[in-house]
Amino acid sequence: MIAKRVRRQGKTSDPSRLVRYMVAAQGGLDPCSWKRTADYILDSKSTTSQGEKVSSYRVTNCGTDDPVAAVILIEATQGINRRSNADKTYHLVFSFPQREEPALDVLHVIEDELCASIGYADHQRISAVHVDTEHMHVHVAINKVHPTGHQNVEPFYDKRRLMEACERLELQYGLQRTNHGFGREGGSTVPVSQEVMGKCGTPPGTATGGKAADMEAHSGVRSLEGYVANEAGDAIQRATTWKEVHAVLAAHGLQIKPRGAGLVIGDAEQGVWCRASNCGRGMSMRGLTSRLGAFEYDDKRNSSPVRKRYEPRPLQRHPSSGALFARFQQLQQLTRAARKKGLAEIRAERARESERIRQWSAAQRAIIKAGPPGSGKKVLYANVKALVGSAHWANLASADAKSKALITETLLPNWKEWLMARAESGDQDALAVLRFRAEREERMRGDLLTAERAEHAKTVIMASLKPKAHKDGTMAYRTADGGLVLDRVGYVQAEQATPGAALVALCLAAERFDGCSLDVRGTEKFRRDVVRLAALHKVKVTFSDAAMEMTRKAAMPKHDRHVGSSLSDLCSVQVLDRGYHGGVEI
Repeated sequence: MIAKRVRRQGKTSDPSRLVRYMVAAQGGLDPCSWKRTADYILDSKSTTSQGEKVSSYRVTNCGTDDPVAAVILIEATQGINRRSNADKTYHLVFSFPQREEPALDVLHVIEDELCASIGYADHQRISAVHVDTEHMHVHVAINKVHPTGHQNVEPFYDKRRLMEACERLELQYGLQRTNHGFGREGGSTVPVSQEVMGKCGTPPGTATGGKAADMEAHSGVRSLEGYVANEAGDAIQRATTWKEVHAVLAAHGLQIKPRGAGLVIGDAEQGVWCRASNCGRGMSMRGLTSRLGAFEYDDKRNSSPVRKRYEPRPLQRHPSSGALFARFQQLQQLTRAARKKGLAEIRAERARESERIRQWSAAQRAIIKAGPPGSGKKVLYANVKALVGSAHWANLASADAKSKALITETLLPNWKEWLMARAESGDQDALAVLRFRAEREERMRGDLLTAERAEHAKTVIMASLKPKAHKDGTMAYRTADGGLVLDRVGYVQAEQATPGAALVALCLAAERFDGCSLDVRGTEKFRRDVVRLAALHKVKVTFSDAAMEMTRKAAMPKHDRHVGSSLSDLCSVQVLDRGYHGGVEI
């Protein structure tokens, strides 16, 4: 289990905005505009391609069970405190590993314990359980303003308290153990055995963690922190002098130097730097100086020859990832060059306008000076000064707006997001790269179709259905009757089984597992629908279940029992003309 605080960059949290996202409420920022039905928080199927987003919610210390009334009360409580300008909302998120879904009463106890560990046991809060990703996670919006004292309480060292609470709760409820980063530089209140540490990952002195691990998991590209930890981390931990540290880093094309109150490691030629403490807890200023003494600069005389350098590369080691990543980097370079050129043009235009304003001001002053003397000149000079100031501010605002618009237009998705967009447009290589990274055992549950040797199935993308790609390579297909089909690595799953979803799942499975008998799993209704649709649309398929295969053959006309429709035929004839009564829309 992992618990962490989420901050808005450069902004303070808005409780109504945060809770509206958490409970997937329909409406504006005003809580009174939210859809007020008994199960409105579950009405989110149209907002996520994975299905329902919110499975449950909870309101604590607010005297009500309604999130709308709770948000109004929280905003009123925060309004009483007018002295503090700090953020008054604490956004806590705790998540669980794949396939771990604790019971609701356990989630409530975990929430209470985590909030109590950071001093928010008595504070007003709203929580929501999200199930729209592979990891069940809970969002908690906590009012930092105390309900009776009305002081804005800021929990210091909250990260460590949350990690200690997570370790304690994992032992208490038998949850999967996670490496929370307790290592050489500090003890944990809960002892962690070497066996558990081995299962959790590498020792905290050398493992990539924190923001570096989050960035790598989000973008799918090796970070500089990960490169340092994996390539030079062990050697730095074994070094006994600063000279050895400099030699190890120089061999990898890196340097280390003080920056502020800490140390930074980077490649001076590429201009890429990172905090040394992000590469491992043992590589912080405190960790290294306590072991090696005061920092010593590299004398450059004993530097090792450079054997390798850091270069960004995708974490997915698929045969197609190299060529695709080269195209991605080329697109990045072109976009950055276009942005740089555009910003230079905006600066030049601003300078020309400033010069034009200066010349106009000088001309006006010369005219006033050449005019007849009198007290009116002071008024004229003041008027010119006001006009010049207004023109300068307008010029500055115009340049700023153009710069922001250019930056927005030249924003690039990260590597994984770019692959997702390529997969949605029909690029099978991009989809293969996304799926290659999935290091997990697929859960065979629910209504799904698979076959023997499913891992060697063909890659099929029904681009006409406008699928949505997930980061693990799953393709999500929506149908007009509310169905949802997830095309995963080893099977095709009807996440929301409707007649339309059953038809799309059957078509995908027939094409992907061509030549293999389909294994249909799930509810009896789903199995009956698949057999009926296979016979009705003459899909070229056989079932591994003898009873289902017998039913399919019996339902087909005798002259059609050995004739099947391909996926393209079915999509072009049966679906495009809306001849299928299930209402599949392409």
